[in-house]
Amino acid sequence: MVRQAMSVGGRGSASVALQTVVVALWLTSCSTRAKPKVPSLDAARIVATYTQSALEVRIEPDDASEREALAVFLERSTDAETRKDVVRRWNELPALLALGSDLLERKVFSEAEADADWPTEPIPDTAEKAVYVEGVRTGVRLFLGGRG
Repeated sequence: MVRQAMSVGGRGSASVALQTVVVALWLTSCSTRAKPKVPSLDAARIVATYTQSALEVRIEPDDASEREALAVFLERSTDAETRKDVVRRWNELPALLALGSDLLERKVFSEAEADADWPTEPIPDTAEKAVYVEGVRTGVRLFLGGRG
């Protein structure tokens, strides 16, 4: 009888412990606290991806004049410091202007900023070159197949 009571008590304790762990895990998973967002890509990479995509949709692979204009853009945009600078350099080239004077703002920057991985904090003015300028330039280089 003592042996039977001990084995029942042993199983009961283990069962209660297991139930406690299960409830604790369930409560943890149901937590209403917001978990911090961890972006999988940085902002410049997101801009590069949207730049490359915008170009792939608008430029034929064998269009030498537009590819040449993109190469010239890469040369002329090396001193760009801001988002406005890179847009201005883009629009200085007739072949790129023909793609749309607001192409970078509308199809690259706006869509990149709406991306789920975009940082939640605003991009500081001091980071515009690293994010927007280098993002566009990287996207152009990727479109050109790494050349330029």
